[in-house]
Amino acid sequence: MFRQSFFSMVSSPSIPGQMNRISAGSPGNTSQNSGNSMSSAREPARTGPSTPVEAASGERLTVFATRWLQSLPVPVRPVITARRHPHIINRMALTWGDHHAVADYFDSLLISSRPDRRGFAVEVLDELVDLQQAFMDGRIG
Repeated sequence: MFRQSFFSMVSSPSIPGQMNRISAGSPGNTSQNSGNSMSSAREPARTGPSTPVEAASGERLTVFATRWLQSLPVPVRPVITARRHPHIINRMALTWGDHHAVADYFDSLLISSRPDRRGFAVEVLDELVDLQQAFMDGRIG
């Protein structure tokens, strides 16, 4: 059986000469990082060891979601979100074919209706807004 880690699959550029948004980090580094290694959602990927995608909750990306993520153009590929919140990417991949469901899901993610919600890290928010904009503009989807 062929096994390949998620970050080695999504970190490789789909367009020659174009780099991904983030570095894969160090092995086992799947939680939020207080350092600067993921401080910019626009920084180019660095080569290094691959990391399995597993959030602190233990949830992992599905194979379907991984393939969906790979199908997105690199500039709007939400890899930080996939690392930190795989349940979001799993659901996004499942609803992607239904324009109204995707638009509603973006709204539920980006417009808080619960006062106790902490909100997303800036990097995750940037990725979700970029992906939403590309989707709404018809550049993807």
